[in-house]
Amino acid sequence: MTSADGRPQRDEELVFWSWFFERISPFTDGLSSLRNAVGDSPIGGLIDTAGQLINDISDTAHIAAQRVVELTYSAILRSPAYLIVTLLLASALIGWRAEDFEHQINGDVEIYLPDGANSTLLLNEVREQWATDIVILYIQTNNAAIGAKHGDENITDADILNQISWIEGDDNNAQAGGYGRGLDYNKEDRGSYYCSSPMSGCDGVVWILSPAQIVKEANSTDYRFSCAVEKYGLPGSDGDCDLASLNPNEGYSIPQGDGAQDRIDGYVENSGDLFSNFVRDTNNDGIWDTGVVIMGISFDMTNTDITPRADLKTGEDIRDHKAFIAYVKALLSSDPARIHCALCFEVYDEVWTMDKERSDKIPERRAVTVTGLTPVLHDVSDEIYKALRYTMLPVSLVLVGLTMFILHRSWKVIVICGTPIAMSLAVTFGSTVIFDIMLTPMIISAGPILVGLGVDYSLHLTNRIEENRKDILNEMEEEAWASKRDGIEVPEPDPFDPQISLTANVRAAMTTGNAIFLSALTTIVGFSVLTWHSLVPIEPMRTVGKTLLIGISTTFIISMLMVPAWIELLRYRKGDSDGLLSSGVVESARRKRIAASRESKERETPWMKRDETAIDTSDVFGTILGINSVFFYLASTLIFTGTLFLITDITRLDLSPSNLLILGFTLR
Repeated sequence: MTSADGRPQRDEELVFWSWFFERISPFTDGLSSLRNAVGDSPIGGLIDTAGQLINDISDTAHIAAQRVVELTYSAILRSPAYLIVTLLLASALIGWRAEDFEHQINGDVEIYLPDGANSTLLLNEVREQWATDIVILYIQTNNAAIGAKHGDENITDADILNQISWIEGDDNNAQAGGYGRGLDYNKEDRGSYYCSSPMSGCDGVVWILSPAQIVKEANSTDYRFSCAVEKYGLPGSDGDCDLASLNPNEGYSIPQGDGAQDRIDGYVENSGDLFSNFVRDTNNDGIWDTGVVIMGISFDMTNTDITPRADLKTGEDIRDHKAFIAYVKALLSSDPARIHCALCFEVYDEVWTMDKERSDKIPERRAVTVTGLTPVLHDVSDEIYKALRYTMLPVSLVLVGLTMFILHRSWKVIVICGTPIAMSLAVTFGSTVIFDIMLTPMIISAGPILVGLGVDYSLHLTNRIEENRKDILNEMEEEAWASKRDGIEVPEPDPFDPQISLTANVRAAMTTGNAIFLSALTTIVGFSVLTWHSLVPIEPMRTVGKTLLIGISTTFIISMLMVPAWIELLRYRKGDSDGLLSSGVVESARRKRIAASRESKERETPWMKRDETAIDTSDVFGTILGINSVFFYLASTLIFTGTLFLITDITRLDLSPSNLLILGFTLR
């Protein structure tokens, strides 16, 4: 190569690579010599023998696998309906237990703590002596209400404090039975610490903090101090505190009788900021209209006197936090509450603390509402089950089915690919009940994942079988054309001839089926890490891993067996829409235009023709319902996204008003 002035011009890239290979040639020559030396040695012979043995084993395994596939699919294709009915019955036998998988969800906060961690051990140690589980009674007087029920009640009013004290339990109702004695009627039991069996006097409440509690403590302080002085400071005292009993305010209760309100006001004033920690003025009118009763409850409710609930898994009566929450709600609506707690039955249409933007979606506010971390966690578990069962899974299945219908324009593909998904979900969640696998709220992510994977497995196998069938038919058409050319009449082949169907299915299983198996295997291996206790010390993640392992395995097996059976039974051919959204109806005008355009091009003179290398995007990407596929995907994505946003009210969990949960994604 020479330059414009006639001097030789060097190719810098060629020079560089020549220099590079020249530099590494000693290294490559050495490796080649070493490889030849090893190959000529006994070690090389051993390596060759091992390689040949591996190849022989691989070939034998391939032949065996192909034979197994041939026998399996030949049996399936002979009686596809029998296999489908058998799988449906087997799935129903396991899947009917999925009705109870709600009861496998554990809403306790401690399950989110890492196993064996110092924080977990400390929590369990503290829990034995104190309370770490909290239930709150949120109380609002009519001063917090808006509208006709608005009044001037103050949390510090004697009547309001007496009602709160009755709910808590004090000396005035300690001797009453049933719900009439309040929640914390035994002040010495430390919840259930000193009880060894149910119905032995323990109430499950370890401590209470509330406005009424502060007043009761202040009201009984004089008597307790006087009694202690009399009992331990006066010579000759018999220990009965006779002199201290002359104090009319000796009981652990709210002051009663004349002057009670003045005494209460004095206690409130003397308490300073302590009292203000438990009350609020929500409308800034100078009246405390909102207060809380904070209760620390026992972690183990087994030995308490609360009303047990039926365990829907075992059918036995159990006492736990759910039973305690139900007991509190039952007490607030009991007959004794109608007599002693009018506030318990008060309901406000609207209060000052409500979110004005969501006022039409918030139910009526009760004056006494049960809340707190423990009730909310259990409510979250219940709502997650409802959202997964009644919203997320149905919506995801409908959207997936709609997408398949639009792309394939046949209801048959929905049956072929949708049935394995539904069966896999039923078997997966039914297995969690049968094997008693504890679930957590994080299980909400498993459903959409299994739906997505199930569609992939079924759809890939379906399309591959159809492609193989087309290839076989094309080969037979070529052979038939050659035969007709020679004067031999050949009957038109049946696409669902047993030999054609078997060949198409076996080829699909040995190619795409192998890829699906490897995909399922790698997915299982990846998610199996979540089940390793040494790597994942948090139980919620392990439960998700176990569920996904069961679901992915089930999805793969059911898809590989049921898809060929459905295709054979329904005689599915891609593009066969049975007149529904038929391409002849939907795309007839477009196809006529395309045909006319091609005919006009054929009539053009060579010099008028365009460059034959010009590419039509419709030829490259194809069309869907007569629309370019790329444009269709973009438009359908926008439509789906907009639809999801519009139906947010349907798919939203009210537990988190600032977040919108749609098919596992959170939109803020």
